[in-house]
Amino acid sequence: MCKQDPHKDDLDADFDTLRAAPRPGVGYRPERNNMAGNASSNASSNVSSSVTELQERRAMIGLSMIDGLGPRRMHKLIAHFGSARAAMEASSRDLGHIAGIGKQCAAKISSYQLDAAVDRQIELADRIGAYLIAEQDDRYPALLREIHLPPPFLWARGSIPTRPFISIVGTRRPTDYGRHVARKLSAELVRAGYAVVSGLAYGIDAVVHQSVLDSFGSTVAVFGSGIDIVYPGRHVALARQIEESGALVSEFALGTKPNGSNFPQRNRIISGMSEGVILVEAFEKGGALITASFALEQNREVFAVPGRATTLAAAGTNQLIRDGAAKLVLSVQDVLAELKPTFTRFKPQVSTTNPAHPDNLDAASSQVIEALGADLVHIDEIVNRASMPMKDILSSLLTLEVLGVVKQYPGRVFGVV
Repeated sequence: MCKQDPHKDDLDADFDTLRAAPRPGVGYRPERNNMAGNASSNASSNVSSSVTELQERRAMIGLSMIDGLGPRRMHKLIAHFGSARAAMEASSRDLGHIAGIGKQCAAKISSYQLDAAVDRQIELADRIGAYLIAEQDDRYPALLREIHLPPPFLWARGSIPTRPFISIVGTRRPTDYGRHVARKLSAELVRAGYAVVSGLAYGIDAVVHQSVLDSFGSTVAVFGSGIDIVYPGRHVALARQIEESGALVSEFALGTKPNGSNFPQRNRIISGMSEGVILVEAFEKGGALITASFALEQNREVFAVPGRATTLAAAGTNQLIRDGAAKLVLSVQDVLAELKPTFTRFKPQVSTTNPAHPDNLDAASSQVIEALGADLVHIDEIVNRASMPMKDILSSLLTLEVLGVVKQYPGRVFGVV
C-alpha cells in the first residue's frame, strides 16, 4: 500500500460520454453512422481529441481512487509521463523509478483495475446528482488554482457560485456569543455580495451555513469525505439546502469515509478558494487554526473575532490577534475594508450612457431596480418592496436580465450588476 500522502483528488465530464469513452490502451474506431459521410480531416481530428480527453479524465478518476496517492504524487506522475493515462499504463518498474512513488505505490498503480472502478464512481455520482470539475474548467474556483498543489479536480453537487468567496470557520463548541457573531457576520457578508464557504461541521460551521441560507445567499460546504457521504450525519437536511442554493464540494473519491486525517487536507480548500478567512472562536488547538495556517501560507487575509480572555473557546482567536497573525474583527466593515480592493474586480459598473441603464427603462422596470437597491434580494422581498403584482415583477426581471442590468443568483435572489 502507498504511504499516505496528505492530499487525494478528482475531476469533470459528462457521465454518459465518460462511460462510453474507449478505455486506456484500447484503440478507437468510430462507426460510420456516427460521423458525417463527408467529414473533413478537421472533424476527425476533433473527434480524436475529444476521445483522448475523455480517456485522460477516466485515468485521472482512477488515480484519485488509489489509496495514498494525492495531488503531490499525481502532479509528479503526470509531469513525468505527460498524462494521467500514460501514468496508468506505465509498468511497475517505470513507476518505481520516480522519486517519491516507491515500489509499493508503483505496484498498486500498475495493477489497478481502472475500468470497473471508474464506472462505479460515475454511476454512483450519477445517482446522487454529482458532477466533476477539472482544474481547467471555468467552474473551478479561480483562487484555488493559485495554491500549492491544487486539487486536479473536484466532485461537486449543486452550483458553485460565481461570486467572490470568503470563509468563516470556528470551533465545534461555540458559546452563545460566538453563534451570534457568526450569524451576524454571515448575513452581512451575503448582503455585501459574497458567497460564504465553511466545512459543514457542528458549531460555527453549521451556524454560518444556516445564516447564509436564511439570508437567501449562496454558501459552499467543503467535505472531508466523499461527496456522497454527508458528515456529520445530522447535517443531511442542511446539506440538501446548501445544494439547492450553493454547492457541496470534495476532492475525495466517492465512498471515502470521513477519516480524521482528511480534514486538514479539506481545510486547505476552504482557505484556498477564499479571498479571506474569518475565525469566530477557536480553542488553542483545532481545525480552525489549521485553516488559518493554510490561509497564511496561501497569502490570504486572516481575520479573527476577539473573545474574553477567560473564555477557552476564544483562546485560539485571541492568540492569533495577539501574535499579529490575524486582523481584529469587530464588525463586517473591518473585513470589507481589507477586501474591498480585490472585491471591486467582481463588480463591473453599468454605464449611464448605456440604453439599458435604469434611467432609460420603463416605469415598472425602474420600480424593480429601486426595490433592489444595492442589495441581493429574494423574489418575495422584491414583491414587498415594489408593491407590484408578481407577474409584472417577473416580466420586468426577465427584461432586466436580458439587458444585463440585473443578474439572478441561486435561491431566486436578484441583484443589480
